[in-house]
Amino acid sequence: MSFTSHTSPKWFAKDPGFVVCLGTVVFLAILLGYQAIGFSVVRSDVAEYISWSQNLALATRAFASHMPGYPALLAAARLLTIHLIGSALLAQAICFLFWVAAVFLTSQILQILAPETKEVGTLIYAFAPFVGVCYTAYPLADIPAHAFFLGALWAALHARWWAFALVTAAGLMIHQAFYPFYFLLALVCLFSRGMKWWHLVASGVPFAAYYLWMAWSRADLNWILAYHTKTHLTPRKGFLLFDGILGNLLAFTPLPFVKGLVLLVILLCAGFLAIHFLRRKRWLPLSLLLPLLIYCAASNNTAEFLVVRLAKIMVFPACLWAAEHPAISGALRRRSAYWLLTLSLVLTQFVWAAYTVAYQSK
Repeated sequence: MSFTSHTSPKWFAKDPGFVVCLGTVVFLAILLGYQAIGFSVVRSDVAEYISWSQNLALATRAFASHMPGYPALLAAARLLTIHLIGSALLAQAICFLFWVAAVFLTSQILQILAPETKEVGTLIYAFAPFVGVCYTAYPLADIPAHAFFLGALWAALHARWWAFALVTAAGLMIHQAFYPFYFLLALVCLFSRGMKWWHLVASGVPFAAYYLWMAWSRADLNWILAYHTKTHLTPRKGFLLFDGILGNLLAFTPLPFVKGLVLLVILLCAGFLAIHFLRRKRWLPLSLLLPLLIYCAASNNTAEFLVVRLAKIMVFPACLWAAEHPAISGALRRRSAYWLLTLSLVLTQFVWAAYTVAYQSK
């Protein structure tokens, strides 16, 4: 890509190095902020994962919504560092390294799918509003889960099917929210990209083994779906569909209304892009959008922010769409637009870090 005075400066042609450097600064700033106010991230789900990593045999007592992959990564890292690093810092370091991997994978994927929007797409994915870098400092399983899914997508684009099966098998053990994405991506690969059925079977073997073991341990064959039906899918505000969106919008209080508005924007954008790619029978980007639409429709107001955490996957179909419109992709490459977007996205990371402290300190 050639650069003019109106586009990104030439030194930025070496992306995603700049994005990683900026993300490192933001990550360290949030860590220092947490330390300065004495905020510990070892609480809620993070505490659950850390506790599980210290005794992997606790699986049968863990939440049905959690998988053992992230605790296993923490346990392995603790052994490799011979217990010299505290659990919280170790989890933050792991999430940061997976974030770096995800940034590079995003750049590589966009180079194949939509090179015209690679730079801005990598930036948006890395600093996805609120959750891009913030969830490296508050180390949930989201960041490693995203990195594994991007690894599977990269392998699919290169038709490296055993690599796809291996990464998918690992990803299925990290985070349950990504299951619809893996499933639809696997179907696209199986029916339109040349993957064989045995690759699909191989990718599900570890999950199947773990699922059956947990079903036997819990004496409940429906242990995953039963949990999510009760916790995340049962309407809490009286709306059969879009409970998370409508329940927040109609709460008529500022914070829930803003949440509902953000979710509505995600729904509308995902719906618009899904219709666009459905009409063109482009199944790969469609497979990245349908799970978001399903979550928007099915999730209640206890799981509404899950949609925001997953929405950065929409970067890939959005970049594909923008690349089809030269005026839009050209405007996004303008230097002024790029830096304005950079500043805005970085600010959201600090806003969400502050909100996390306020929310988790209640």
